[in-house]
Order: sequence, then structure tokens, then C-alpha cells
Amino acid sequence: MEGLTRFPPLREEERRPENLFAALFRRGSAGGYLSDADSAGLRRALLRLVQQGADRWCGSPASSLPKEKAEILTASVLYVLGLGLEELPEEAALRCLKQLPLPELYRRGMDRIRRKTAVCRHRALYLQGDLFQTPNVFYNDTLGPGLRGFFKLYAPEIDALHLPITADYTPCLGRPEDKGIGFMERYLDRLEPENRFLRRFAPERVDALLKSISSEYAQIPLNLFEPVFACALLLTLIGREPRELSLLPEEREVLEGEIVRCREGELGRLLRRALAELADMWALPGSMIRYLESCLILLLPWWKGAADRGTLDRVLLCPRPLRSVDSATAGIGV
Repeated sequence: MEGLTRFPPLREEERRPENLFAALFRRGSAGGYLSDADSAGLRRALLRLVQQGADRWCGSPASSLPKEKAEILTASVLYVLGLGLEELPEEAALRCLKQLPLPELYRRGMDRIRRKTAVCRHRALYLQGDLFQTPNVFYNDTLGPGLRGFFKLYAPEIDALHLPITADYTPCLGRPEDKGIGFMERYLDRLEPENRFLRRFAPERVDALLKSISSEYAQIPLNLFEPVFACALLLTLIGREPRELSLLPEEREVLEGEIVRCREGELGRLLRRALAELADMWALPGSMIRYLESCLILLLPWWKGAADRGTLDRVLLCPRPLRSVDSATAGIGV
């Protein structure tokens, strides 16, 4: 593989399963590792795999397909092949491309999809059995029937890239950009910690907090976790019990002044310290802490921007006081 040493490592975008086979094929051909005969053989094998996919799609041998369906089938086959190569270092992946029959590589990719799908189905079932109680229809419909619909409709043998659900609820870190089963893996990676965090709070207190954003929040595609996370951090910062989710107007006024006066980087240090205290208080696992840290990094510029624009009232929420909330209704454990 001497000719390949002049190439830099594959970029992150090229390492994505849907792009990996083509990226390795180009590199192997350009570097001389794949001969003309190797390249021609791979192209023929790829066409045969696409033809087999077309036969499965049609339910019988297909003599022709519309261009759009042919493109979908080709992209699906490339994605499955990429999953078969994804776990290998670049040189080992190139050797695999040269030496392993393409149908065997495709089988390996499909085996990985089946294993990933089984794991994701189990994770989704566990999530649904421990779902935070909220009237928000987007949360309930997406994490309930939406997730079930994915596993009912996902057919990787036909179109491994297809996302058969709309996934209308957006986590704090946004919708994953991954394709196929990779999307569901990353989606659950974001939904699970947010749901576990919400389960720390009494639903009545979360409801009161979110109604301070909009009395109609139950019908709005609103991320439930973000305002709860912000309020819990701020309460921890001022030495209050974070589960109360109830900043007082005078506390908001003090916090607003402090945030506005914060120099560059100071707000981040204060909130990271509050997060560390919260994590210690609740004995949060490392995976949860890393997720919360990622959310904090994402939200900090928006919070600082709100301070500069004079719109911190959208962050420093003051819900109406609740007469009483049974603390036993709060979720347990993270």
C-alpha cells in the first residue's frame, strides 16, 4: 500500500457509512492498490447487488427500474457495504475491499444492521416503559407510536437509508444527521438522557415551568428538557433545590444582572461549576454528565446572546407558584 501513504486520512464525511465504500474505492484506484481488473470486478459485483435489491423490491426478477428507484437501491447497497467496512481501520478496509467478495461484505453489513436494530428496539421499549409524563403531543407521539412505527416499517433489505417516521420531536442537540439505523441510534442517544433527566422532576412542576413559556405548550413542538435543564442549573447556582423549578422574581432580577455583567467565558465557568455540583448531588453517571456538558456548550452562546439582547426572560423563567406538589411524584434515578 505504498502508493496510499501520500493520501491524508479520510475526512469525517467520507467515513460515514453511506460514503465510505465510494471513498475507499476512489482512494484504492487512485493510489494503485486496486488494479483495473479489481475496479471492474467491484463495479460488476455492485451492479449484481443492486439487481438483487431490485428483484426483492419487485417481488420477482426485475428487467428495468425507474431511475429514481435505481438510485435509491444503489444508495442502500452502498450504505450496507459501508457498515460492513465502518469498524475497520482504513488500510484494513481497503484490503477487505480488494480481497473479500462483495456479497460477503454486504452480508456483514446487513448483520450489523440487524444487530443494531435489535438493540435499538430494546432501548426504545425501555424508554417507552419509563417515559416522562407530559401533555406535550409531540413528545408523546414521537417517543410512543413514532418509535414503534420505525421498527415496524424499517426495511433495510429494500432501502437501508430510509427513515420511515417524521421524528417530529427535536432533542436539545438537534436531529441527528445520520441515515437509516444510524439515525435511530443517535436519536435514542439524545432522547434517553433527556427523558431520564426530566424523570427527576415532578410532572406538575415541569408543567408549570413550561406554561410560563406558553400556556399552549402541549400543542407546540417544544424541547421539554432545555428549559428544565436551564432552571435546574440556575437554582443550583444560587443554592436552591433544583427540583423546585421555581425561580422567584427577585432571584431572576439578581441573576439577570449577574449574567449581563459576566465577562467573556465567566458565565460558562459559573454554569459548569453548577453542573458539577448538580452531578455530584444526584450522583449522575458519566454518560449523563457528558450529555449535559454537550447541551451546556450548545446553549451557552444562546443564553449570552439573550443577555446582550435583553431577552433573558426567555431563559430565567418564573412559573406560577404551586400550592403543593407531592415530591414522591418526581421520577427516580438517572
